[in-house]
Amino acid sequence: MAKQIEEAVSLLRKHGCLVVLWYPEEIEGVQPGTLKGITDRLVEMGNEMLDEADRYSFSVGDLVRHVKTGGCYHIRGLPDKHRLEATGEPAYLYEAVSDGLIWMRSQAEMEDGRFVMVPGGLDMSAGAA
Repeated sequence: MAKQIEEAVSLLRKHGCLVVLWYPEEIEGVQPGTLKGITDRLVEMGNEMLDEADRYSFSVGDLVRHVKTGGCYHIRGLPDKHRLEATGEPAYLYEAVSDGLIWMRSQAEMEDGRFVMVPGGLDMSAGAA
């Protein structure tokens, strides 16, 4: 269980969450089992983050480049929350670096090789220094 807690805390911190853990047997005024419930929830949240990382090729904030056009885009939304109206397919929401236009494309198309991660998140769009 301690290893799972460490992994969960590490993931939460990676995503900017402040984590404070308290390990005494008893804390005055806290119902027995409450600490275990909190710890279990931290582990669950960490596992959810791991699952999300495994489900998608890109994460919110990633900078990607369209292979054919060379245009760069920031990922703004993941397929778990966005669907194409016409087909109901899960879709990514992404924003063009060049003009700020927001686009949506199916998860299948985004992950079929049309888009690649930009190493180090550098802007490699045309005209970038």
